[in-house]
Amino acid sequence: MTSIKELYGTPKVGGDTLSACSRCKMELAHVIVSMIDGRPSKVQCKTCKGQHNFKRGAGMPVRAATRSSGTKKPVQRSVVRVAELWEQKMGEKRTAPMIPYSIKATFKLGDVIQHPNFGVGIVEDVRKGGKISVLFRETEKTLVHGMGT
Repeated sequence: MTSIKELYGTPKVGGDTLSACSRCKMELAHVIVSMIDGRPSKVQCKTCKGQHNFKRGAGMPVRAATRSSGTKKPVQRSVVRVAELWEQKMGEKRTAPMIPYSIKATFKLGDVIQHPNFGVGIVEDVRKGGKISVLFRETEKTLVHGMGT
């Protein structure tokens, strides 16, 4: 069985993780919005776009408590705005060619696209049924692709 860490890597703000979605009523992929003490705190569902507290699903391991003598460590919080995440990812893709968006074109993970309404975006996920998730400066959108004849 593949562990969460092997599947998604070390948890970090802007990264992906599995969480039980309260709206979808399933354990689904989420984007980590904030973390406390190195663990996801708030997440956003990649399916319904709902934001909620991180909820460990049935298949997730429970981390043992490591509290000592009643002393509390200060809480470390980190939050990344969509625009900051977009700018960080665009910095990594500055030499990538920009492809004009068309529903007829087929895109792959990591492609940089130019959409007429949303601007420049990065393909974050390629789904079945001709859909892609694209991270734009202000939001993440699900678009169709590969509908050419």
